[in-house]
Amino acid sequence: AAFANLKNVLRDRDAEASDLKVSIDELEAQVRSEQQRAVQVENYCKDKLAECKERLEALRLQKDEECRKTRADMEDMRRTFLSQLSEKDELLNTQRRDMSASFDELARKQESEATAREETLRGEVREVMSKDQRLLEDK
Repeated sequence: AAFANLKNVLRDRDAEASDLKVSIDELEAQVRSEQQRAVQVENYCKDKLAECKERLEALRLQKDEECRKTRADMEDMRRTFLSQLSEKDELLNTQRRDMSASFDELARKQESEATAREETLRGEVREVMSKDQRLLEDK
C-alpha cells in the first residue's frame, strides 16, 4: 500500500513535471517568438531610420542647391544693377559734360556778341563824336 501510494505520488509528480516541461517549452517558444519579433521591429526601425536619414540628406542637398542658386541669382542681379548704375553714371557724366560745353559755348557766343555790340556802339560813338567835332570846327 505504501509502495502503491508512493507509486501514485511519483506518477502524479511525473505528470506534474511533464506538464511543467510542456509549460516551459511553450514559454521558451513564446520567448523565441518575442525575440524574433523584437529583432524584426529593430530591423524595421533601423530601415526606417536609414530611410529617414537618406531623405534628410537628400533634402539638405536640395536646400543647399537652392541656396547656392539663390546666391548666384542675387550675385547676378547685383552685378546687373552695378552695371546699370555705372551706365547711368556714365550717361549722367556725359550729359554734364555736354551741358557744360554747351553752357561754355553759349557764354563765349554771348561774350562775343556783347563785344561785337560794344565795338559797334564805340564805333557809333566815335562817329558821332567825330561829327560833333567837325561841326564844332566848322562853326
